[in-house]
Amino acid sequence: MGTERLRSANETRAVRTAGARVSVFGILTTLFGLLLCASLSGCSSESGKLDINVNADGWQGGAVSVSVNGKSDKGDSVSKTVSVTPGEGYESNDLTAGSYTFTVIDSSLRSGETVYAVSSIDDMRDDSRNQHVAISLSIDQEATEQLAAEKQRLADEQKAEEEAEAKKAAEAAAAQKAAQEKAATTSSSASSASKASSTTNPQTVYVTKTGKKYHNDGCSSLKKSKIAMSLSEAEAEGYTPCKNCH
Repeated sequence: MGTERLRSANETRAVRTAGARVSVFGILTTLFGLLLCASLSGCSSESGKLDINVNADGWQGGAVSVSVNGKSDKGDSVSKTVSVTPGEGYESNDLTAGSYTFTVIDSSLRSGETVYAVSSIDDMRDDSRNQHVAISLSIDQEATEQLAAEKQRLADEQKAEEEAEAKKAAEAAAAQKAAQEKAATTSSSASSASKASSTTNPQTVYVTKTGKKYHNDGCSSLKKSKIAMSLSEAEAEGYTPCKNCH
């Protein structure tokens, strides 16, 4: 019996010692974790700030559209597009640091007549948990040349259309002028022909021996006498037209 009691007491002391060791280990682990959080600022309840900078040599003005997608350090889902002017930077008032993907919208990668492309995106954190994103742009020579070629093509098409319209208008004006000249020539020719006809084929009228009227052939006044002469001759001699046949 004495031996069993001694063994039981020893086992109890061993259990207590082991428990004490576990408690000390737990405390040390917690302290180490707190120290690690403090050194890395990883246990802070406040999220860091997010700023985005875009670098582009020769940029001629305007902003670049950057799409931000992912989750903030607080666990909030984020899907937002922000405008960043190269050389000026962007610091968000509503976006905090987080695990994001950053995408530059292609349509915003044009400045003047120059097209740019994304060459690199660097995402870094500082000791205060602030997130710094640096986006570098470089000139896309091929796309810039294609843009210039397309602009020249559109200019050439516009010039060709303007020249075609001008040619069409000139041809229409020339056709109208030719028609007017032809009409004038035709009218002049008809007038000349009429005059020539009256000169070469004078109208014949008839007078009587006693009357002072000239008549057309078949007039009833020509029953007693009928003397033929030209109209011009009759008018020259003072004859006037008969009322019955003129």
